[in-house]
Amino acid sequence: MYDYLLQLLIHLVSLLPLAKEKPYEAFREGGLVVICIYGLSKDLEVEAVDVGGYYLALDSVERVGPAELREGRILIPKKTQAALLLKGAEWADEVKLHTNQGTHKLKIQKHGRCPLLSEAEKNL
Repeated sequence: MYDYLLQLLIHLVSLLPLAKEKPYEAFREGGLVVICIYGLSKDLEVEAVDVGGYYLALDSVERVGPAELREGRILIPKKTQAALLLKGAEWADEVKLHTNQGTHKLKIQKHGRCPLLSEAEKNL
């Protein structure tokens, strides 16, 4: 009987959502929207950036870190940190990243922190 209860408890615990850090964060910083991308398990290919229904040209997106524009996509290697800076998008409430891993809808926060942001500000 105790074995059955233990198995049931283990099963129920496995159904609980675990708090894990999201690999994406979007926030406003001055006149920019900053999208931080943290250590994904697979390479990320950003195919399009949708800001309130408007698609930005990927060559207009400032890239910080190992992100590079190649063949019309922004490529970010796995297990790295990168930041995408969107100019003129501070009015938006959300941004969608269309990637090789699906569409990621990000609510733009008023404040945030990105380790690469200080490096990006030096380059602006």
